Amino acid sequence: YRAAMNMMLYYETIDKPDEALEWASKAKDAMNKPFSKSTFTDWQVFNDYLTYLELRKEELVRLKSGIDD
Repeated sequence: YRAAMNMMLYYETIDKPDEALEWASKAKDAMNKPFSKSTFTDWQVFNDYLTYLELRKEELVRLKSGIDD
């Protein structure tokens, strides 16, 4: 799950939130598997970042629509 989280971060930094959200889904699936060794803190960080990522996606859409006008 950590590799998927790293990919999520990578795509967010290059302004591709849709791809980042796809990797977030993969990270979540991996974290739910038995023996993933994900901790409570991992889940907190993941959920906080997922919330941030969804807001960032909305902001990028608004920014793009403002530039196109």
